[in-house]
Amino acid sequence: MSDEPHDCKAECCFRETARQFSADADFYRNLVERCGRALGDLAYRADDGSRPGGILCAKVPELVEDLVRDRDGWLEQHRKREEECWGMAAEIGSATWAQRKAERSLEFTQDRVKHLEAKLARVNALLSAWQEEPADNHEAFDVMWHRENALREALR
Repeated sequence: MSDEPHDCKAECCFRETARQFSADADFYRNLVERCGRALGDLAYRADDGSRPGGILCAKVPELVEDLVRDRDGWLEQHRKREEECWGMAAEIGSATWAQRKAERSLEFTQDRVKHLEAKLARVNALLSAWQEEPADNHEAFDVMWHRENALREALR
């Protein structure tokens, strides 16, 4: 047995591992470059402002972190504005509710005033009829009894 076939097999394994490693590196570099293209000009520009050519893959994670931080800040600001809007909507809704309640109360009061005015008109009519004097005492008792019942009825 010679050591040569074994060395050839080890070399083949090494080459396959190296090929797979290279393919994996290309795959992940492609993903980072896609992210860089999506981020735009900042991914191509070095910190000193120069453009060395191509996407600066090492800069992409920093740009993504900045983007996420900006998004989180915007979301927080949006949440605060949304809470303010809901607060204002609640105040407006509350004011509208209070206005509707006041309108219903006014309608009820107006109806009540009309009802009381109608009662007052009936009472005034009865009082004007009371000013007539009965002819005798017996008639006076009947008149008083009728007047009292009519007044009770009018005041209901």
